[in-house]
Amino acid sequence: MTTTRTTATRRYSLPFGDLLGQTLSIYFRNFVPFTVLGAIVLAPWAAMVLGVQSRFDPSSKDFDVDDLPMFAVVSLGSALLQMVLTFLLTGALSYGVVQQLRGNPARMDQALMIGLKNLGRALGTGILVGLRIALFSLLLLIPGIMEAARLYVAIPAAVMEERGGGHAIERSKSLTDGSRWPIFGAHMVVTIAGVMVLGMIGFVVMMFAGGLTGGPKPLAVDVVTIVFTIVVQGLTATMGAVCYFLLRRGKENVDPATLASVFD
Repeated sequence: MTTTRTTATRRYSLPFGDLLGQTLSIYFRNFVPFTVLGAIVLAPWAAMVLGVQSRFDPSSKDFDVDDLPMFAVVSLGSALLQMVLTFLLTGALSYGVVQQLRGNPARMDQALMIGLKNLGRALGTGILVGLRIALFSLLLLIPGIMEAARLYVAIPAAVMEERGGGHAIERSKSLTDGSRWPIFGAHMVVTIAGVMVLGMIGFVVMMFAGGLTGGPKPLAVDVVTIVFTIVVQGLTATMGAVCYFLLRRGKENVDPATLASVFD
């Protein structure tokens, strides 16, 4: 199906500016369709946050200490659901990004079908990635960070090469070799900017909704958090797909048409 199983990689260092610049360019050119797709994919998680998790929020005036175990269970369930749906979104946006690089508009229904088709291998790969990062993090923070950079394109590799698990892990380690600091830097820029913007918007919303007076957290804060999460998840998924393509192009001289042929 693809040529990646026999293609040799060459020494290459991904420029930080290329990764960040192309990610922002592709994402904001497709801001509306990518955000709508993210909203559709993450809708079950958003419904859970607003309909279930908010009922057990410790800041609620109706919260009781006896509700603490249920709050922990609901929060864990919400996090797991978000993780699974994020893998689905990553698969869908990987298709969308490659179609954009190819010069073709990406249909949202087709992108969603690609994401669903690859959900199993993306989920399995994501679990392996999470376990490896967690284990390396036990050795201190830096090993965990570097492992996250090594495995940054494991899920796009699983989707684009239609082989997950150990294959995707090894592919990511090979592709990111020599480019891990630029990957880490670009990811941190997006993450820090996102946290800062969310913090400022949340502060303004709470101020106008009266949430700074010690009362319960306004519903508007949950809504803003959900909307911003959808935007940030779309941006980070786009960065993963762009990173995968740039590494394939730099190390294996693969063009967008060849990369997208897996979907034809």
